[in-house]
Amino acid sequence: MNTHKKAPENRKNKKTSVNTAKHSTFALQPFGFIVNVITTEGDWSAALNTILRKHGISERIEIKPNSAGYFYHSHERNRIYMVFPTKTTADSILHELTHIIISVSDLTGTNINLHTTEMIAYTLQSAFRGLTQCLKKMGTKITI
Repeated sequence: MNTHKKAPENRKNKKTSVNTAKHSTFALQPFGFIVNVITTEGDWSAALNTILRKHGISERIEIKPNSAGYFYHSHERNRIYMVFPTKTTADSILHELTHIIISVSDLTGTNINLHTTEMIAYTLQSAFRGLTQCLKKMGTKITI
């Protein structure tokens, strides 16, 4: 009679979306909102939800497959979360930055109109600079 149990599968050798995800942050000026940037080739929902749990956010997000990018704003923590593939395009970045501008405008009570264009332009410039620096630092390839 064989009393030895089969050894459990070695999971360290398996590549999972959480293990392949990269995470970086930047402060959105002049407001100081923290923007969390995540890149992964795996399961975007798993990667984002892992970071949310680390930040004490209980909400769970399901991201549609084949998305070009994803934006989430935690009102309870004043943090912004963005998810991208490891290869992205300038127009996907611009699309997600639009979400940041609208979110910041909403949070600060700023209407988007001809009188606020300079504030919007500076915020967009800060967001673009911070996001592209994070993406490059994580090795993301950006095409125009």
